[in-house]
Amino acid sequence: MSVKVAAAINSMNKAGHYARVYRHQSEMWVEIDQCMLASFDEIEELVDGVRSFEELADLFKRSTLRNRAAFSRSIALF
Repeated sequence: MSVKVAAAINSMNKAGHYARVYRHQSEMWVEIDQCMLASFDEIEELVDGVRSFEELADLFKRSTLRNRAAFSRSIALF
């Protein structure tokens, strides 16, 4: 974990969010508020000012919707 990711996690926790490192199937993520996952690269973009927290949340929502739609289509094929 990079210094940027650790600093972002501490900053989010101080701002009232719940952020922690989360491991899923040998991949590392940052779990935010127990409802959102972000990659370390996405968190570093947040720290670097490439994305705002709101943009990161919107990116997560859009990817979740795409994954749900893909999952629904795959179930319909069975």
